[in-house]
Amino acid sequence: MYGGPQPTEEQKKLQEQYAYDTLKFAGLVAGALWVN
Repeated sequence: MYGGPQPTEEQKKLQEQYAYDTLKFAGLVAGALWVN
């Protein structure tokens, strides 16, 4: 996909956790806006 070193397993885990937290936060914000 792109040049450069492959991310390590630890980095992959961090990226997945960050993406999950971001989606969860976005969902909470969307839910709050929807209720209001």
